[in-house]
Amino acid sequence: MLARELHGDQVDKLGEDYVDGHLRRVQAAVSSYNDSVLSIAAALHDSLEDTKTKAEKLFSSGVPLEAVRVIGIVTKRYNEHGEEGYGLFIERIIDSGNERAKRLKLADVDDHLRPVPDGPGSEAVRKLVPRYELAQRKLLDALRD
Repeated sequence: MLARELHGDQVDKLGEDYVDGHLRRVQAAVSSYNDSVLSIAAALHDSLEDTKTKAEKLFSSGVPLEAVRVIGIVTKRYNEHGEEGYGLFIERIIDSGNERAKRLKLADVDDHLRPVPDGPGSEAVRKLVPRYELAQRKLLDALRD
């Protein structure tokens, strides 16, 4: 699986395997759309942001061009970090008009809002809840329009 090749043994803030945890949950969340491009993008949605992978590598590895485009849309830019930057990031996804990107980001945000057990990293995760709740509302509104 390409996601495993790219992310290797990466773990999330809670110490869970990134591919078998977050990426698989996001992919499962979009499965009801029966959209192979969206499913592929979900499995690889953090590859450009969290690894040294470039879009060209995804494409040359057989990822459909439209999936690479969606992944590109949901990848943060240099100025889209921190609280203010994250708001710009969500607005850019919405402004793209790309339904797949909006659905994918909503599934990603929903996964970040799942209940987390107490333990190492849980406080860091919980501190991000207001950011994700706002993003969730904006994305839901954009998908209703």
